[in-house]
Amino acid sequence: MAKFVYCSNCGTKSIINRKAIVGYGRIINLVDPHECLEEPIDLDLTPTEIPREQSDQKFVEKLNELERPKGISTMDLRDRRAVDEVKSTAPFSVLEQVKHSLGTHPEGDIGVEPESEE
Repeated sequence: MAKFVYCSNCGTKSIINRKAIVGYGRIINLVDPHECLEEPIDLDLTPTEIPREQSDQKFVEKLNELERPKGISTMDLRDRRAVDEVKSTAPFSVLEQVKHSLGTHPEGDIGVEPESEE
């Protein structure tokens, strides 16, 4: 189901369009422009589709022409260890923390079964 937004001035119901900005890692919501009415309209909460007229979408054209900024890295961030080195699917940073953490010692002898409390 489509998502809608209502104009706070006149109550006109507009559909929300989502646009992915490639290279920026962002998604923005767009609403078609409209001219507000003199009198506010009655609130209509029925889930009907709004017919979308193809308006001049200059802003969307600008978004399509955007290029990746210089500061954003295109480097692949996945695990770079050799396949034969990988013994776990945990992230490398987590494995390093576990490797350097302090060990704990059991309270009693691990070879002896605990007695049941009945």
